Amino acid sequence: MSENPYAPPAADLDQVRFGELGEAEDIRRLHLQHEASIRSFGLLYIIGGAMALLGGLVIGVGDVARTLGSSGPSAGGNERVVLALLLGFYMVVGAINLYVGVGLRRLNPGVKLAATLLACLSLLSIPIGTLMGGYLLYLLHSQKGKVVMSPTYAEIRAATPHIVYKTSPLAWAIIGLMVLFFVGLIALAVVG
Repeated sequence: MSENPYAPPAADLDQVRFGELGEAEDIRRLHLQHEASIRSFGLLYIIGGAMALLGGLVIGVGDVARTLGSSGPSAGGNERVVLALLLGFYMVVGAINLYVGVGLRRLNPGVKLAATLLACLSLLSIPIGTLMGGYLLYLLHSQKGKVVMSPTYAEIRAATPHIVYKTSPLAWAIIGLMVLFFVGLIALAVVG
């Protein structure tokens, strides 16, 4: 029997692309949301790292200012050791977070292990850290995550710089509210 002349075409002609660039564009568009999510976690780690470094700096400067400003006997040895350990902890945590954050922003496959370890540690921070850590683990280790964090995908990104993720106005509004909230908290801490 002959083919049905009224049957719809078997191929989606709007989706057919020719050549290597068309294939790269299709792969990039298919993974663009996943890429943006991983890069967003990178930004969160950069912010967290900067805050940890700032916290360590405040501890260090506060200790020096207290030592210089005190007319009486200096702080006890145990207090100094605790402050030094705390300062070291903040500096190490801040540096690791910055390293992982920059790596995730660049979709560098070399930070996948460190990001996985940080995500596993955040699982202990119930409930928000658990949700965020679990989501990051999914992003990194799902099939799309394996593609996005691969060297091949880096080549695809380099070949398709014209394809960019557009953040929705709602997301920008939420980000703006979060920034205002944190600025308000910092202002209250400084005033209070």
